Amino acid sequence: MTNQKCEEIIAIQEQTDTDYLQRYLRQCESEILMLAYDENDRELFILSNEDRILEQAEIRCALLNRMFELHCSETNLRDLEATNNRLIQMEAKVLEIHKQRHQQLTAIHPDYKLDTNLTYCHDAQNPQLIIREDDGFYGSQWSDMMEILDLIHGVEMTDNLYGCYDNFFDSYHNGLPFKDPCYIDLVFPQSIPFCYSFCELCNYQHYSIPDIMRMTTYHIRQEVILDEVLDIPNDLVRGNAVARFPAF
Repeated sequence: MTNQKCEEIIAIQEQTDTDYLQRYLRQCESEILMLAYDENDRELFILSNEDRILEQAEIRCALLNRMFELHCSETNLRDLEATNNRLIQMEAKVLEIHKQRHQQLTAIHPDYKLDTNLTYCHDAQNPQLIIREDDGFYGSQWSDMMEILDLIHGVEMTDNLYGCYDNFFDSYHNGLPFKDPCYIDLVFPQSIPFCYSFCELCNYQHYSIPDIMRMTTYHIRQEVILDEVLDIPNDLVRGNAVARFPAF
């Protein structure tokens, strides 16, 4: 990130005029849509403009986070905590699934790599985003923005997590979250112990707090990578599961 971009985001984080933030958000999202628009091959066109889109997406994330901070009621804070708790439950489920398949594969062949990922999946045709009362306050084009970010990132929230499987699993169940410092930790430093997935989405995937609170559909994906061809049952080589969160 350039110094100019850092200064711009710092200025947004200090801004208190919500009308200004709303206007800036509309301008920012219009720029993203213009950079992402193509009638023939949208995915290829988006990837060709990825750096410029992500620059605007970072500003958009800062704008929405600041608006959430200024607009944060007790209800919003309670819903934010509920979102984080759901992701914590998903992480526990992913870890348990990983542990089970790890044990099954070790019994067959000890030399393998098991990739297990918790992934946000945005379906542009049927977004199933949570509709919230404050949608009008933000005025964001939620589905379009999430589709564009999904096409860029793929949003594997626990990518490369399970290479250190044993340490992660032990620390997780000892109440020691395996995560990076997050913007939301600065805004709500003591109130909510934000999980790895929430911080991954917020820190590295350019999703804002309001974005994450509207997500509903996640996939658990597993793939086994072997150095040699072995006779391993298909259900142990690759697996998928879908989890959907209901509205609050």
